[in-house]
Amino acid sequence: MSDRLGGRARIMRPVIDYAVAHGWEVTRRKNSHLAFRKNGVTIVTSSTPSCRRAPLNAIAQLKRMEWLNG
Repeated sequence: MSDRLGGRARIMRPVIDYAVAHGWEVTRRKNSHLAFRKNGVTIVTSSTPSCRRAPLNAIAQLKRMEWLNG
């Protein structure tokens, strides 16, 4: 999945790498958003963020969901 990222979307590679390493399923939706799914929890984020902090915020959100859902 991550090999299809291009241009500005490459900024999300660390998020995808983190998610895969921690057991999240990563898919790309029809509208090009990235969906992370684990244990019935789905987190959706833009694949081409406009903010440089977006990848860090996405990783923080994944960590938060892992902590809340064990």
